[in-house]
Amino acid sequence: MLTTVHIDPSDEAELQTKLNKLAMDWKTFSAEKNIDGQVRQWAQTNQVEQRIQQAQIKIAKFAEELDKTNDIEGWSKKNNIDQQVKDIVDDLETKVKVTSAIRLENAREGLMLTSISIDPSKHAEIDGKIKKLAGEWVAFNKEKHIDKQIKSWAKENDVKDKIHDARENL
Repeated sequence: MLTTVHIDPSDEAELQTKLNKLAMDWKTFSAEKNIDGQVRQWAQTNQVEQRIQQAQIKIAKFAEELDKTNDIEGWSKKNNIDQQVKDIVDDLETKVKVTSAIRLENAREGLMLTSISIDPSKHAEIDGKIKKLAGEWVAFNKEKHIDKQIKSWAKENDVKDKIHDARENL
């Protein structure tokens, strides 16, 4: 879904000033409290990086098993999925126009408020391509029951409990 956000040009400078002040206030507070250092220390103490790597390896192995069991790569080639995705990305890059942007400077994440616009006929064309691609996946998923395989894997690997535990430890 594409959403258009309009910012009145007369309000843009005032908003930019407020955003920059907010960014500087956060930067000052963060430095005083050593927030970055606290987060790094917590992550190191709780071996966050290692746990993420272990999870990524486990997920990659499962993805390989899922592909081998269901021949997702074959389905992708047969249905020219790479080209369909490339066409959609190309359309988004060429047919969606960014009309204005405000960037929050000096902030760690760089908040961005952006107005975008797209011609309704181009929107319908892109939407049609996305729906076609989604429909192909839905049909393939229905045939192979991939969603059930993923749910089964998640249950066998206690994913729900692990997510709950991770949230509790934050």
